[in-house]
Amino acid sequence: MAAPRELDLSDEVEGQRDGTADFVFCLVGDPIPVLPPASAPLPLFDLQSPPARPLAVSDGHAAVFLAHPDGFIAARTNALIEASKEAREKGKASTRCAQDCCVIDVPLPGVTLLALSGDQSVLAACTGSEIQFFSATSLLTDKDIKPSSSCSMGRFGTVKDFKWLDNAYIVLSNGGLLSHGSLGQGLKDIMENVDAVDCSKDGNHIAVARKNSLRILSPDLKETCCMALLFQLWPDSDSEGTDIKVDSIGWVRDDSIVVGCVRLNEESNEEGYLVQVIRSGGDTFFEIVLHED
Repeated sequence: MAAPRELDLSDEVEGQRDGTADFVFCLVGDPIPVLPPASAPLPLFDLQSPPARPLAVSDGHAAVFLAHPDGFIAARTNALIEASKEAREKGKASTRCAQDCCVIDVPLPGVTLLALSGDQSVLAACTGSEIQFFSATSLLTDKDIKPSSSCSMGRFGTVKDFKWLDNAYIVLSNGGLLSHGSLGQGLKDIMENVDAVDCSKDGNHIAVARKNSLRILSPDLKETCCMALLFQLWPDSDSEGTDIKVDSIGWVRDDSIVVGCVRLNEESNEEGYLVQVIRSGGDTFFEIVLHED
């Protein structure tokens, strides 16, 4: 038998990533509260206007960032897992919560959205019309609660959605204004009347739902593709007094975009939800040049 030899990983490069369904999920413990039950009202957030994304997970830092009504906490993943296991073992005798496990608790009332940059170095925390940026390393290692920078949408409304790009980010206001920005610089308006937005996995291209159409923007923010969304797939889509609009977009693969649509009645109450999956017919949406008005 040949003697084992040491592998040289100096020239190792990351290969192509393919989608797979080969996953197994196991519950390692029981749920734990975010805050001590005695100090936190139930439910934790207003169910009529819950935060858009109160959770951000960093594999690189092995940490979790979690919002609560008075700010957000940064906790090590293994500490949360141990607390969850303890809850399973002790049952009601366990009194630990996520706040007990945190490395730092950042006071920032009204956090509605937490988002980690692609390299997991910067955490964006959105409150109303304000966006504050924190160094993930500073939070977890130095326990520094001061943001490294911030920006504001000002009079253009509150933040509805926030997405990191490769070296920048996009922000969608609740009034439909889509803006583009980068760290240390102000926001630049891109487009109005936008219903939903998402970006490709490489963080370069942007998918925009606007006026019942899906548009793809290139890295230089030029429109390369525009296609109509088929609301006719919904029964009674032409009924008088109803309105159908895009609620969310998920660019789940290079060649697949999921669009969630909601139907509103005359009182603007939701009556149903429709999910469309749009395929490019090729390997990617990036190279499509197609306009259907």
